[in-house]
Amino acid sequence: MEPYTLLALIVFIASFIGILSNKIHRTIVVWIGCIAMLIIGRYYNVLNESNFFSFIDFNVIGLLLGMMIMVAILEFSGFFEFAAVKVAKISKGKKWLLLVLLGTLTTLISLVVDNTTAIIIIAPLTIKIADRLNISAIPLLMSEALLSNIGGVATLIGDPPNIMIGSAANFSFNSFIIHLGLPVFIAWLITLICMRFFYKGFRNRERIKEEILDINEWDLVKNKKMMYLSLSILTLTIALFVLNDFFLHLHVATIGLIGAGLSLAINLPEIGEVTKNIEWSVLLFFAGLFILVGSIEKLGVLRVIGEGLLSISGGNIIYAAILILWVSAFVSSIIDNVPFTAAMIPVIKEMGGYGIPTTPLFWALALGVGFGGNGTPVGSTAGVVTVSLSEKTRHAISTKEWLRVGTPVMILTCGVSTIFLLLLKDFFMTA
Repeated sequence: MEPYTLLALIVFIASFIGILSNKIHRTIVVWIGCIAMLIIGRYYNVLNESNFFSFIDFNVIGLLLGMMIMVAILEFSGFFEFAAVKVAKISKGKKWLLLVLLGTLTTLISLVVDNTTAIIIIAPLTIKIADRLNISAIPLLMSEALLSNIGGVATLIGDPPNIMIGSAANFSFNSFIIHLGLPVFIAWLITLICMRFFYKGFRNRERIKEEILDINEWDLVKNKKMMYLSLSILTLTIALFVLNDFFLHLHVATIGLIGAGLSLAINLPEIGEVTKNIEWSVLLFFAGLFILVGSIEKLGVLRVIGEGLLSISGGNIIYAAILILWVSAFVSSIIDNVPFTAAMIPVIKEMGGYGIPTTPLFWALALGVGFGGNGTPVGSTAGVVTVSLSEKTRHAISTKEWLRVGTPVMILTCGVSTIFLLLLKDFFMTA
C-alpha cells in the first residue's frame, strides 16, 4: 500500500470516528478531513482541487436544497401543525386510532420530505397533544419515528440515502415507488402490528378526554393563501418527478429547484426567514462527505472492500444483495445511515467492475439503510431527534425502550425485504 493511500485511509477512519463521537459537529469534522485529504493529495501529487469539485454530487445537493426551501415555506404557513391536529381530531378520542393516524400521517409526509423534517414537524405537536389529553406520548413518538424511517424508503426524495443512491445508480422517482413501494407497505403493516403488541395499553376501547375537540386546527394556520399555494406547488413538483421518466428527462435537482423557485416567486416570503430555515450545515456536510469518499475511492481503498464482499458472496448476485442488505441494516443501526451510504455506493460500483450487476445491490442498500435505522435510537437522524425532543418532557424515550420496540421492527422488516429479494430477484435486476 502506497504511503498516501495509508494516510488517506487513516484520515477517513478518523473522520468517521469524529462523526460518531458527537463531540464536534459532524460538518466541522468532515471538512477538517477534507483539508487533510487536500494536504495529502497535494504533497504526493495524487489529488487536487479539480478532483475535489468533481467528487461532489451536485444533483444530490440541488435536490436537497430545493426540497428544503419548499418545506420551509410550507411550514411557515402552519400546514403541518394543522394536519397533525386534524388527524388527532379524526381519531375521535380513540388512543389506538390516534397512534395509527399520527404514525400514518408521518409516513405520508416522509414520502415527500425527508424523514427528519417530518419528525421535527410532527413530534413537538404530538407531545403537546399528549400533554393536553393527559396520555403518554411515548407510543405515539415511537410509532412516528419508526414509520418516518420506513416511509422514507419508498421514494427518491423521502430519505437522504435514497437521493444519493438514486443519483449514483440513475434510479428514477417512479423506480423507487415501483420497486420499494410494496416492501414499504408490508413494513408499515408489520410496524403497526408490533406497536399494537408492545403497547397493549393503547389497544383498549377507552376514549381519551374530549379536550381534543377544543383545539381549533384552523387557528394554527398562519397564512391560508400561502398554505394552498405551497401545497399546489409541492403537488406539481411531485407530478414533475413522476412525468420526468416519460418525456421531461431532467435532473431531479432541476425539478426540485424549479419547485423551490416557484414557491419563492409565488409566495414572496421574507427571504431571510427562508434562508434561516434551510439546513446549510446538512448541505455542507454532504459536500464534504462526497469529497472524503471520492478521495479514498480514487486512491483504491474501496476496491479492497468490494473484493472482500464479492469473495464472501461467492459471486452470487442474490447472496451479495442479501449480504449488503443485512450488513447495511446492522451498521446503520449503530451509525448514521448517511455517511455509511456514502461509503457503500463506491464499494458497490467497484463490485460492478467485476461483472456483478449492481442494480439489485443498490436496491438492497436502500432497504438496508432505511429499515436498519430503526434498530437503535442513533441509527437515523430522525431517531436521534425524536429521543432528544422526548427528553425535554415527561415522555422521555430510554435506550432500553427503543431497543425493546425498534430492534424487533428492524429485524422483521429486513427479514421481509430478504424474502422479496429472493422471490423477486428478476424484478430487482431492473432499474
